[in-house]
Amino acid sequence: MRLHDVSYREIRGLLRIFVEIFKTTPESILLDEIQEIRGWEIVVRELQDARKYKIFITGSS
Repeated sequence: MRLHDVSYREIRGLLRIFVEIFKTTPESILLDEIQEIRGWEIVVRELQDARKYKIFITGSS
């Protein structure tokens, strides 16, 4: 899924939808090219502080 026009706030919503549909919380979250989303650092920090997920961030230079 491409998320070029997604705000960092919507990432939280996507995670809530995932949990709602699959009835489970993911152990890991892979965020590729997250730098394309303005304010991405905020949501990544919130996810990290929750200590529920292994977070992987990838991207190209």
